[in-house]
Amino acid sequence: MRYLHRDDGALLQKFHVYLCGPITGLSFDECSVYYNRIAELLPKWIVPVSPMRGKGYLQGISVLGDTYEGTALASQRGIVSRDFFDVRRVDAVFANFLGAKRVSIGSVFELAWAFQLQKPVVLAMEDSGNIHEHAFVREACAFRLPTLEAAVETLVRVVTPGL
Repeated sequence: MRYLHRDDGALLQKFHVYLCGPITGLSFDECSVYYNRIAELLPKWIVPVSPMRGKGYLQGISVLGDTYEGTALASQRGIVSRDFFDVRRVDAVFANFLGAKRVSIGSVFELAWAFQLQKPVVLAMEDSGNIHEHAFVREACAFRLPTLEAAVETLVRVVTPGL
């Protein structure tokens, strides 16, 4: 793959990717493992944007709820506003539904926003049997891969500039 570099080797452009996937019903640690794993797999010129950033105060919670009213970032309005802002400002969306135990309504919203904004979506989801299997999810995602590694590789190829 080719990358856009200056003469001194510095990268000219970084790409931002919103990471989405189930949160409600998982522990803070489970969410952190997923988002950190994706960040480790991405090259340095792709900047992950996590919906869990700045929410360290939720650490230690074993079953996350859908909102935490009284906290700016985790309130109903805070979550929707920031996540929508994030989807608007990134170059692509990476969704992980592998092994999902319950439908992630927030993630499905994020896929719809990305679709409306014509952002490419790369989805990691089993070929069959996932609880998110639905025509809207299939249609909103330009790329669907059955493993996290294959999905990340596809994401990198989608946002890599060059000939």
